[in-house]
Amino acid sequence: MNLLHLSTEKTWRGGENQIFLLAKGLREKGIICHAGFPSSAEALEPFRKAQFPTLELSSKSPLDPQNVFKLRNYCLKQNIQLVNTHSSGAHSLALLVKIFLPHLKIVVHRRVAFPPSGGYF
Repeated sequence: MNLLHLSTEKTWRGGENQIFLLAKGLREKGIICHAGFPSSAEALEPFRKAQFPTLELSSKSPLDPQNVFKLRNYCLKQNIQLVNTHSSGAHSLALLVKIFLPHLKIVVHRRVAFPPSGGYF
């Protein structure tokens, strides 16, 4: 299985460390893990050092059309079957990509110390 861990966070904090530990654990079980973060994210470096394939998103808004097509193309090229989203921006981005790749599976994770705010959806 090819799995992409996707986050739009730019800093390295507890959630990013959890993503890294999860990816390492899954890799030990034979799952091919990729990591996608904004190009300016501190989290890219640990993933690169651990030799995970990485996707660099634009540092602009997660919903920038450039990010949508970059993620779509990466999923096609790398045969990504599952996108594990770890931030609200990543959730929205993956849903937009799913319009172009309806077979793509998405898992939503949130790690927050407060209840998520209510929104339209």
